[in-house]
Amino acid sequence: MINRRRFLKTSAAVLAAMAAGCTNLPAHVQEQIRAAAAEGAGAGPGSAPAAKDGARPAEAVSDGTPQPTADRPVRVALLSDLHLQPEESGLAKTINVKFAKAAEDFRAFAPDLWIANGDVADHGLTSEMEAFKRIMSKVTTLDRVMATTGNHEFYDFSVSDEVLLNRWREAFGVEQPYSSRVFGGVHFIMLADEQWQTAPYNNDWCWITPAQLRWFEETLASHRDLDTIVFMHQPLNETVVGSIGARPFGGTNYAKEIYTLLEQNPQVKLWFSGHTHRKVDYEGQVVEKNGVTFMGLGSTIYLLGRSSEGRNVRDNNACQSRFLEIYPDRVVIRARDHAAGRWLDELERTVKRV
Repeated sequence: MINRRRFLKTSAAVLAAMAAGCTNLPAHVQEQIRAAAAEGAGAGPGSAPAAKDGARPAEAVSDGTPQPTADRPVRVALLSDLHLQPEESGLAKTINVKFAKAAEDFRAFAPDLWIANGDVADHGLTSEMEAFKRIMSKVTTLDRVMATTGNHEFYDFSVSDEVLLNRWREAFGVEQPYSSRVFGGVHFIMLADEQWQTAPYNNDWCWITPAQLRWFEETLASHRDLDTIVFMHQPLNETVVGSIGARPFGGTNYAKEIYTLLEQNPQVKLWFSGHTHRKVDYEGQVVEKNGVTFMGLGSTIYLLGRSSEGRNVRDNNACQSRFLEIYPDRVVIRARDHAAGRWLDELERTVKRV
């Protein structure tokens, strides 16, 4: 019996022959082959199903990069704080499965790019990163995924920071954990944690090296003509909730220098952070400062809300993320409740493009 893959391969060959006028198949048979091939196109891992809300892949220019139009924006799924477990772990049955369902929920809206903003792994284990790649390969191709480190990528305290960084490099096939990419006419920059155990204080801050800071400066300078969106796992000091005041939790060792770079590069319009696990309606999740909109991302593992007495309340069932729609003249940020399968009206922002 011929399997589906072989049938589609054979159909492709027949279609090529038909296009060249080299077959004598009846017209109705040719039509059936065309229909079967069209149905099978994109049926492999990572292909998008029939999408909700009329979603479809963005039109691509000659180099394959999608470009936004007035009626079809470039869509970007923003994920953070996944805390994935090794597949053999008992926790994987809840945590990894929960993330997989969130990814499937986003898949229905045909994202062109997926971003994971730190704490992909819960303890920096290779098996946790491999779990992430396996789950993502079911909803997209891995070349459409950008990921960066958070503090939890350094939580295997049995080895050094450098060993943990090497694990990340090897798992994702990169030379360094920070990266940038021009996609949909927008410049995406992902800063990265580079140490935890060797940090001189406030270990859970985003500790970056002088080399990364220089790279950030040079990368910004080389794309001053493009709207820019920056991601860092921890919030930049004195922006969103969890980063105000002298806090050991949210911040980075180069905050002063980064603020100077933002003043010099007004093309930076948006800055996203994770780390805080706050619900979308938590006060202080969105802050506008010096022309930049700072926004906290959600988490697929658990979220913190506020009680009537003002205390933080952990909700293990909550699962929220953000979603970008990039148009030629604006960027729209939306929030998604994966558990309820609905968009959240509490957070929708529009940022004008240059």
